[in-house]
Amino acid sequence: MKVLRKKPGFNLEVIEVENELRDLQEAVGGNIQTVPFVNDIIILCDEEGKIKSKMPNFPYNGDLIVGDVLFIGTALGEFRSLNSTEIELVKTIFKMGVNAR
Repeated sequence: MKVLRKKPGFNLEVIEVENELRDLQEAVGGNIQTVPFVNDIIILCDEEGKIKSKMPNFPYNGDLIVGDVLFIGTALGEFRSLNSTEIELVKTIFKMGVNAR
């Protein structure tokens, strides 16, 4: 799947990741937690990232997202690739400054 990855201190980057639980967990460094972002796009992060004292990534919706994260599409309860419009939307949101959507 084509997704966006955001590592703490780095810009967003488009990567390919398999739509397998093990691969998604490896990408975020732990058990995945989903956080609604915008439209049919979610954030995948490590559900224990704060307990593990992972590096701060970005503020979002009154909270702090930590560690490596993926921005991924959803459809009918399943994960899916982001399309080019969604990739540009996420990039635009970051350029403007992330906040609640």
